[in-house]
Amino acid sequence: MKRIIKWFFMLNKRLFKKASFVIILALIPLCIGLFTSVAQKEKGFLHIILVQTDETDAVSEDIINKLTSSPSVIRFSKSSSPQEATEAVSTGKADEAWIFPSDTKGRIDAYVKYGADKFITVISREKTVFSMLSREKLSSAVFEYTAKAYYLDFARAEYEGLDKLSDEELMEYFENVSIDEELFVFSNPASSDTQDESGAVNYLTTPIRGLLGTLIMICGMASALYLMKDEQNGTFSWASDRSKLPIGFASMFIAVLNISVVAVISLTVSKLNTALVRELLVTFLYCICCTIFCMLLKLIISNMKLFAVIVPLVSIISMAVCPVFYNTHLTFQLFLPPTYYVNATYQDNYIIYMGLYTLLCFALCMLICFLKNIRTKHFR
Repeated sequence: MKRIIKWFFMLNKRLFKKASFVIILALIPLCIGLFTSVAQKEKGFLHIILVQTDETDAVSEDIINKLTSSPSVIRFSKSSSPQEATEAVSTGKADEAWIFPSDTKGRIDAYVKYGADKFITVISREKTVFSMLSREKLSSAVFEYTAKAYYLDFARAEYEGLDKLSDEELMEYFENVSIDEELFVFSNPASSDTQDESGAVNYLTTPIRGLLGTLIMICGMASALYLMKDEQNGTFSWASDRSKLPIGFASMFIAVLNISVVAVISLTVSKLNTALVRELLVTFLYCICCTIFCMLLKLIISNMKLFAVIVPLVSIISMAVCPVFYNTHLTFQLFLPPTYYVNATYQDNYIIYMGLYTLLCFALCMLICFLKNIRTKHFR
């Protein structure tokens, strides 16, 4: 046992003498700190300016307040005049401007009763998917008032006996109807670690786990390069052929484990972690998974220069295909470790999948080693 601890200490110590390893180690808290600090600032895929033409208009004021106070991936700001908002859109300071009329309630009633012209002016810099989707946000904000107007208009037109009741009395029936059932129920277990204090998902911190998974894998590939260098220098030449694979695995695993410990600590400090026991279990299994995956790559690509070229290529493909920024649902993502790290954190079945994936990579490692030994004996 003392010998194992000594080996662990010595292999660990030599890692911190390598500048590239220390840089990768420092990147983790740096990346998380950068993402979380940016997440605290104003953010949004779109910047939309809201203009209240008449500051005494209660309806437009209420709509604007609801838009600005609700959590959203759209950044809303207010402007005092349509001219100022239009100039901001034309100069690129904002993507759109929504201008509300002076008598919003009257315009809504006219729209409902007579099919009058649209009553909210939208000034857009360019037509994009995000700008078109933002109109749904506007429609939902205005719907509350149009629904009430449609209700009153229908009640007055269809039931003459209600003429004796005032609008306020009719609205009492509207407001008192309570529907407990939800038409849609949304849930997203993968967002539990990216919520801010209000309970809303912060999309700026969502990719952090996927990026960390990729960074841990990069560390594994870097440790494979270190092992190749050790083999060139004859560092483990004293060991038997049967011992070299476990020694190589141990040296790579210690490097990955160091990075993973820093990753878990950084996630916990930033309050982006899941339950600690699950976090530790998934991270430990991912360490083994990454180590064996990188060992497999090393056995397949034994040329050090070619392997160094493969490292950035595999990293970029992982960020593009795996669920880092967006889940592509491509089958190819199942061949890369970050997919299992991200999904296993929230889905139990992916813990099993990661185990099976690790066993498959291990089996391939054993097969390649076996074939290489046969080839070596044949040429002797």
